Amino acid sequence: MTEGAPSPAPHLSPDDDRGDTDLGLRAVRHWVQARSTAPMLVLACPEHPDPADSARRCLPPAEWETAVVVRMPACLGTLPRAAAPEVLLDGAAGVTYLLDGCAEPDSTATSLADVLPLLASPDARTGVPALRVVASVPEAFDGDEPTPSLHVLDARSMPVPRRALLGAEAPAPEPTPTEDDAASTDHARLVTALAALAADPARGVPDVGVATGRPGPGLLLRAHGCTACGVCVRVCGEGALTLRVEDGASFLEQRVDRCSGSGECLDACPVDALSTRRRARWAEHLREGVLPLAVVDTHPCGRCGAPTPTHDDLCTVCAFRRANPFGSHLPPGAEALVRRARGI
Repeated sequence: MTEGAPSPAPHLSPDDDRGDTDLGLRAVRHWVQARSTAPMLVLACPEHPDPADSARRCLPPAEWETAVVVRMPACLGTLPRAAAPEVLLDGAAGVTYLLDGCAEPDSTATSLADVLPLLASPDARTGVPALRVVASVPEAFDGDEPTPSLHVLDARSMPVPRRALLGAEAPAPEPTPTEDDAASTDHARLVTALAALAADPARGVPDVGVATGRPGPGLLLRAHGCTACGVCVRVCGEGALTLRVEDGASFLEQRVDRCSGSGECLDACPVDALSTRRRARWAEHLREGVLPLAVVDTHPCGRCGAPTPTHDDLCTVCAFRRANPFGSHLPPGAEALVRRARGI
């Protein structure tokens, strides 16, 4: 183990509390923002036995001088998928995930499988790959040539800028597009960060060709037989679906960039009106756009005022409550079985 490196910590799986991961990532991001030079970040799990040695083996010698190894407080699998593009926005020259010491490398690699091709090409500013995922490292170096010692930082105690130690007020780091939105979902943060990177064509990442042809996580939906009940809108945790009411009509629309592909809307639709056209491409995720799904002639429900198809007096919920005042009903066909059993 490299001298001066923190001792490996117990492994924390992706199912454990992500609080330590969030705090560690925030500390790393603030540290990168405060740097005057762009570091090549190498991230490792807490249980990695010697991340500095692995970093020396997997990085080209030209990158050793700017390489900074950071031991995260929890498994890299607990990091949000947005972590790498966010750190790149903060000013990192590149990000490398060391999975050779990870207890769950397959699950971590799988979580990055669709993001890695977008960021694997060299950043035009630095000439190095924006994101690398290293599952195994080469054998130890042969020969007598000395190799540099890479210091390992702990994400839970990142160094304080020298200006702060001397009592001088350090310049405030530039906010990134996702820095202040802690409540946003991982998918929203990922798309926001990738779109911000793409807004600077000089960087060359994310790879435009890959984004155009490769499927992303989201779904392009279609709707047939929609009743404008709004159930799909309420269950969507990403806010990808909206129901607009204007001039006696309800418009169901989808924001493709916000769709994470969870499929909750498909499962929740009470009339099975929603279906999938195809997977959304990354290029469709990286630009804002509204996909019209359905237009339903509606009027206010006679009981609650919710948008209701004009051929019905009550919305679906109120109609159910009127027909089933006790909040439950027999499954389809059950009444016929009861009558048959009673000889009716």
